[in-house]
Amino acid sequence: MDAQGRPFSAQAQTIDLSRLGGRLGGVTQPLQPGDIIGIQCGAEKARFRVVWVGAAGTPLEHQVGICCVEPAKYIWGVLAPPPARDTYDLRSAPGPVPAPAPVAPLQPVQSRRAAKRLRCVAGVMVESVQEKVRLWAECTDISRQGCYIETWHPFRAGTEVRLSLTFHELRVLGAGVVKTVHPALGMGISFTAMEVEHLGRLEQILARLEGLEQEPAPAVEQDALSNRLQAFAEQLRELESHLVKSTVDARMLREFRNALDHARQTAWAVEQFLTLQQQKRDPFQVLSLITLQRIHSTIQLCRELVTDIEATEVTFQTEGLIELHDTVRALLDRLDRMFAKPSAA
Repeated sequence: MDAQGRPFSAQAQTIDLSRLGGRLGGVTQPLQPGDIIGIQCGAEKARFRVVWVGAAGTPLEHQVGICCVEPAKYIWGVLAPPPARDTYDLRSAPGPVPAPAPVAPLQPVQSRRAAKRLRCVAGVMVESVQEKVRLWAECTDISRQGCYIETWHPFRAGTEVRLSLTFHELRVLGAGVVKTVHPALGMGISFTAMEVEHLGRLEQILARLEGLEQEPAPAVEQDALSNRLQAFAEQLRELESHLVKSTVDARMLREFRNALDHARQTAWAVEQFLTLQQQKRDPFQVLSLITLQRIHSTIQLCRELVTDIEATEVTFQTEGLIELHDTVRALLDRLDRMFAKPSAA
């Protein structure tokens, strides 16, 4: 989002880089210090806070200083400089120096785990208590006090929510409140209420995640998984070649090929995830490929449904048609919000 709260996508170039930030040039969108923006470099992406904005009419016009709000991520694709003491004087930054934000007094935590946030991949359903609006998204980190949820449409700060989080076979129900909001990126939720049973399940999730961080999967095991995935993809190719020679109806063959393509691409994504994990790189960048694959699959399915409707193979009596209609309308509504242009003044 820019300073006017409008989503934007633009290219920029790096001028200076450090482990936690840098300076960008060619930024023509109106930004303000404190804005949170998402930046992608190659396949890597992370959230950054705008620290300063070059004043118009100066050599620093269209330049911004940024600081990463996800310190564990390094997206730039070049060797990171070694850690060093920061000797930069903020008073030398271009333009006015923003006044420091008031800092709330720190509250004591009950345990080390209560304050530690752990990276995870978990499905979550979040519902706003007042508006009864639901969204399904992905939880990317969690602690005993709260979690962060990545979504294009986060709720407003202060929104009371109910959530259902699923991690493998464990399901956690609870209530919370939205504390931080990053438009078009996600929101941080602080837990406010949780029954003892679900609190125990949350502790189990945290224990598993902490164990995964301390004891990564052996490289030998990951190699074995990668080999099995490659063998699986080869078996799919052989099965397809045999099926082509059979007398199966062309439409059935097309459906089977589409399913095989989806399976092969997903297996490749899993293999890439394991490879990046073994290389000590961020494996969650692969999720963007899964999203892209989902979009392409949806486009193809929509085109085929249009053909089916034109051929009267889909009628009003077709089972599931009403649910399909409601789902497509909900998708269109969200797409319209994304592509909506600001109203003329």
